[in-house]
Amino acid sequence: MHLTLETCLQPNPDVIVTELTDREGKPEAVLLNVPTHKYFSLNATGIRIWKQLELRQPLSAAVADITEAFDVSRERAEASVLRLADELRAAELVTLGESKA
Repeated sequence: MHLTLETCLQPNPDVIVTELTDREGKPEAVLLNVPTHKYFSLNATGIRIWKQLELRQPLSAAVADITEAFDVSRERAEASVLRLADELRAAELVTLGESKA
């Protein structure tokens, strides 16, 4: 399935999320799919995208959040959100969901 900005993804219920800070004090998160043992690390931008997925918002909501929070163009935010969503799906960390919006 091809992801679009209207796609809604949600965290896989088998995923454990741990939020940390790196050595420089910057936020990061580690996602672990327990059955597959696949894990993924998220930086501050990735964490913001993940939070939108937890809220079952379409990917466009993550784009809006990123462009508001960071000095980034909408086009770059869209590309980043779609790329991360594809990576999370490939690692079985998210599943297709229905929007709560």
